[in-house]
Amino acid sequence: MSEATNVKTLKLSILSPERNLFTGEASSVIVPGEVGSFGIYPNHAALIASMDVGIIQIRLLDGETIKMVVDGGFVEVKNGYVNILADSADTIDTIDAKVVEAKLAEISKEPASSHKVKEIKKAKTRILLKQN
Repeated sequence: MSEATNVKTLKLSILSPERNLFTGEASSVIVPGEVGSFGIYPNHAALIASMDVGIIQIRLLDGETIKMVVDGGFVEVKNGYVNILADSADTIDTIDAKVVEAKLAEISKEPASSHKVKEIKKAKTRILLKQN
């Protein structure tokens, strides 16, 4: 058997243009794909997929779960390595609920558009993460 078929953990890297959000090992990761969330586990088939706005859930080796919001991007899986390139992202610690709620109220006043829908989704996803 090749080394890729004996992988017991994932080597995960999550990057945004602003910063490195996570680098380390994980037992699994759930990402918000364009057509729905999907899980990545050790020995996952090679994959490149686009992501939608949503919450990434990282299951660490000790069972702890880390969550963060991404505003789209791409995920690549190959030989036990998972590389996530997020358009932008926030961890629970970097989200200011009052700022997000104010932005949501401001966006809600704008005329209907696809941009408005995406911005509302970004704001609501951040509020959801902060509440959980």
